[in-house]
Amino acid sequence: MLPGNASASVNFRLMPGDSEASVTAHVHRTVNNERISVEPSAGNAEPATVTGASSPSFQALNRTIREIFPDVVVAPGLMLGGTDSRHYAPIADNTFRFSPVRANSDDLKRFHGTNERLSIEGYAEMIRFYRRLIENTAG
Repeated sequence: MLPGNASASVNFRLMPGDSEASVTAHVHRTVNNERISVEPSAGNAEPATVTGASSPSFQALNRTIREIFPDVVVAPGLMLGGTDSRHYAPIADNTFRFSPVRANSDDLKRFHGTNERLSIEGYAEMIRFYRRLIENTAG
């Protein structure tokens, strides 16, 4: 026996260039059934803005990363998780989703889990990074 009503919640992660409206329209076209309603949930957020790699803000971040972590490759990327950075969009021109933490495979297992922690050395390195970032951007 089939139920008379069914519902589903789908969590879409919007890519830069998408919008809540474009994703909703895509779902309507894909489902293509007028008996199925598609409604965005309250509290949804539009995708984060993208700051170009040639911007002064990214260049300052790049320079600071290279000063503190000279052995790493710096490249822009896309953060897939929903972070609190969305709350800064109305007041900040640029928001970078970056954390200056070296993590090994054992550390990755603990992120957002049991016994989550940083090494003392990693914590000290993070402090050095943020101090240097402030020095590089304070004018």
